[in-house]
Amino acid sequence: MKKITVTSLVCIITMLIGCSQPRDIDRAVSHAYKQCVRSNNYIIDFSTLLPFEWDTMCYYSGAYDLEYILEDLHKDLQAITYSDVGPKIYFLHQGHIVYQKGWFPYPEPEKNTIYFDTPLKKFRVGKANARFAVAKVGDCYSLSFIQEE
Repeated sequence: MKKITVTSLVCIITMLIGCSQPRDIDRAVSHAYKQCVRSNNYIIDFSTLLPFEWDTMCYYSGAYDLEYILEDLHKDLQAITYSDVGPKIYFLHQGHIVYQKGWFPYPEPEKNTIYFDTPLKKFRVGKANARFAVAKVGDCYSLSFIQEE
């Protein structure tokens, strides 16, 4: 009887984990892309994608060093958790960083990662306007910002 109970518990936990929104943005976009394919609508709305409170998203290409980013975000060095190389995104809530992600510029991109396909070296967008067209390019996901007219 214990085997059935443990097995049932493992199945339920696995199902709940699979249904929850992933906290990692790469995994969240990968998961959302599968839904885009099913609905034939390749637009991802970040306002509903991520399971944390935020009001502003900031993107910086690899052209900006940490010193510039820190000044732009009005943050000190302790607020940053990774190196000075590659593109980065920050999600802010009332001026505080609630999520950050950086991608090291490997010669070959890692599988199932995202990248922002934009001529802009940086951009800042509010939660209400954070919509992106998504496309699968090889093993990665390309995100293009949809500017509201």
